[in-house]
Amino acid sequence: MLLDLNLPRPDGLTQTLLWLGQDEQVQLPVSDMDLEQLVLELAEEANYLLRDKDV
Repeated sequence: MLLDLNLPRPDGLTQTLLWLGQDEQVQLPVSDMDLEQLVLELAEEANYLLRDKDV
């Protein structure tokens, strides 16, 4: 996967909301990504998942 922020993974909605509500200012890692390639991969995966299905 292209996007991996190495952030802590809260266990459950309550923990996620508490974690998101922190006042702590943390500098998140930044990296370049190939947006065109990401969109193409997502489209291919969506086509695979929807193949032979009525949507």
